[in-house]
Amino acid sequence: MTEKKPRWKSVSIPVEVWEKAKEAIESGELDMYHTPSELIIDAARRRIEELEKIKVVAEEYELSEEDVKRMARMEHTNVANVNGKTLIAVKDRTDGRIYDVFLSRSPHGQLRIFCDGDKSFDCAHVKYVRYIIIPKLNELIEYYRKKKKKEE
Repeated sequence: MTEKKPRWKSVSIPVEVWEKAKEAIESGELDMYHTPSELIIDAARRRIEELEKIKVVAEEYELSEEDVKRMARMEHTNVANVNGKTLIAVKDRTDGRIYDVFLSRSPHGQLRIFCDGDKSFDCAHVKYVRYIIIPKLNELIEYYRKKKKKEE
């Protein structure tokens, strides 16, 4: 007879994380969740999906192992328009800094991505924006275009 595997595992998290999740749910801010556990499971699932996406992109574009490790420690924090350029702020957990990555067009219309923190067009922050963030933004734009068409 085969032994039944448990469907759930327990994980300890800091009390303050649990409390913040609970407060956000109870305030209605995150009303799509019913319990802190649902929110935390969803956050873990999304992070795992992003890490898997980084691996796929790394293989597709032949990125270095060092770039992959750096990109896995990054987090997109903000998008803004600064003097006609799109700014994407990227938090790098390697050093705790937030890097400003700018998107602009060359005089010939080509997309240029520049990391102000590293003064580079080819650092890991630029690759993270190019291969992970821009496709996500394009998905969001397309989603809202379709949604708007349906409403019309």
